[in-house]
Amino acid sequence: MIEFMKNWVITISVCVFFIIAVESILPSNDLKKYAKFVLGLILIITIINPIIKIINGNLNITSAINMDKYTEDKLYKNTYEEYKNKNIESTCKNFEYNLEKQCMNKLKEKYSDNNFKIAVKVKYQEDTNSFKIMSMNVGVKKHKVVEKVVINTKREPKSKEKVEDKLDKEIKNYINKEFEIPINVINIYKI
Repeated sequence: MIEFMKNWVITISVCVFFIIAVESILPSNDLKKYAKFVLGLILIITIINPIIKIINGNLNITSAINMDKYTEDKLYKNTYEEYKNKNIESTCKNFEYNLEKQCMNKLKEKYSDNNFKIAVKVKYQEDTNSFKIMSMNVGVKKHKVVEKVVINTKREPKSKEKVEDKLDKEIKNYINKEFEIPINVINIYKI
């Protein structure tokens, strides 16, 4: 239907342009009056011609309208899906960024002697219409220059590995408690 209307408007526009061109070429005399009458009839026929086709049944307006409706629905659906996907992607990125910032602030507040680097990966779940945290990678860098030195004791000093494991578990539990993020998606690594 849109194609039909487009062609009809183009035909009328060409006809009007032709009429203006002919009128500007004709000299101002009695012939111009008759020429305007004939050119006006041509314009009326150009405008009425599609209506006559509809009445005679040469133009199936119902199928043209249905085809146009189908094209419009398909275009709308494609546009809607594209917008929806971009919106979900943007929301995931914003969610990741905000969670990283909040987690960074909380960790710096609680563990001020460490530096952190956080990367979060979030995925949209269409069936539940929610976002799921797939992974949270937390890099930890200690600033302590001097480690605790134990002199003249009978107990054996803790190994560095055990202390770091304890800190890792403590950070995981803290993030789990503060943000309700499952411990199994939190990965701690040293930077």
